[in-house]
Amino acid sequence: MYTIFYLNRAVFLSSKKIDGIKNIIINDKNDLCFNMRTWLEEETDYDINLYGLDPETLLSYLKEIYNYIEAAGGLVNNSKGEYLFIKRFGIWDLPKGKIEEGESPEKASIREVEEETGIKYVDITGNLPASYHIYPWKNNHTLKKTHWFRMKSDYNGKLIPQTKEDITEVVWLETVKAKKALESSYRSLKETLISFID
Repeated sequence: MYTIFYLNRAVFLSSKKIDGIKNIIINDKNDLCFNMRTWLEEETDYDINLYGLDPETLLSYLKEIYNYIEAAGGLVNNSKGEYLFIKRFGIWDLPKGKIEEGESPEKASIREVEEETGIKYVDITGNLPASYHIYPWKNNHTLKKTHWFRMKSDYNGKLIPQTKEDITEVVWLETVKAKKALESSYRSLKETLISFID
């Protein structure tokens, strides 16, 4: 199953019905396109589940329908057990960015963390689940997959927000505050990563 977020809503791509939400059977790409367009245009808060074809096929259709990009970022810990957060557009977020051509998700995640926060000496210590979200782009929408990694850094120098990326603040937060920050962040981040803050 895949979960794809749009603002505070989610669409599930699954192989069967899910209790408690609106379920829609998808027979082909045209079905998927119509139902996604309808759902994206509605100003409601409900989630939907699309099923009938296998989730991999549904995801591949979405990659064809929308502009598809991949990004990478990290949940970074320091030696004090604190977590690295950025604030962008007034919302707590984690450092991440678009993967450049020929770049691996791992290299992109380290580069983006360093560029957006000013820290150095970042090591990947594990993989985390990827997240998917959709946002408006030109006359269509973009589907973005973000590869997430657990990271460690012993850097204790000055944190420098990358202001050209609209980042206004970079901080280390202890566990309780880090969880609160994620609770107030985007649904895609909260539901994908909050269980990994311990």
